[in-house]
Amino acid sequence: MKALVQIAFLLLISLTGYSQKSYLFDYVMEYEVVNAIEKGSPKLRYYCFISSTDSRYMMIVTENDKEVRMRLVLEGGRYYYGTIAKEDFFVEAISLKCPRSGTISETEKLRNFQLETKSDTVINSGSFSHVVVQPVSRKKAENRKLFTTHYIMDNSLYLNFPSLSPDDIGYRFWKDKQTMPNGFLKECIVTDNKGNVTTHTRLVQFIKLKKLIMIDKNCK
Repeated sequence: MKALVQIAFLLLISLTGYSQKSYLFDYVMEYEVVNAIEKGSPKLRYYCFISSTDSRYMMIVTENDKEVRMRLVLEGGRYYYGTIAKEDFFVEAISLKCPRSGTISETEKLRNFQLETKSDTVINSGSFSHVVVQPVSRKKAENRKLFTTHYIMDNSLYLNFPSLSPDDIGYRFWKDKQTMPNGFLKECIVTDNKGNVTTHTRLVQFIKLKKLIMIDKNCK
């Protein structure tokens, strides 16, 4: 039975090229987010579906009791989003006829930020790359509420790119050929212009899997 499912899955991939664009994922990362501003606020969880061979897309997923919210972000600013029943999400392949979509039109210019490489961070005896992306101008940081982001990256999967959402400023620094380390996000700490932590994101676990998302090429 398993062999038949795999054959059907491969056949489905080959057929999607005629009318659908396919996005294949082979890992999912589970993250926990703590809001440090609102004391006592509940911890949030979300999931990042990634391809270990293609940096140009990422799917971010949250869930509640009955539904899964999906957001597929593509390099260049395009994204698709929508909801799906839980029982329909936990399958290997999902075909979306014409999901809602949009384009990220405004992002902060890279020239307003600088990337600084820090010494490696040790967590539970493991060593991880640490970089900081921070505003160049303190005045702009105060007036425009620009934040400083600490990225702690884990490359135990030997990725050839930083597995961040294509709209993330750290990913954009990498595309600009600056020294953003490869790997997936282990932890992310965001601070305000006074150095206060606003959010702290940490990796809970990552799992190898196989998931295919298909979108009709004729969708606008």
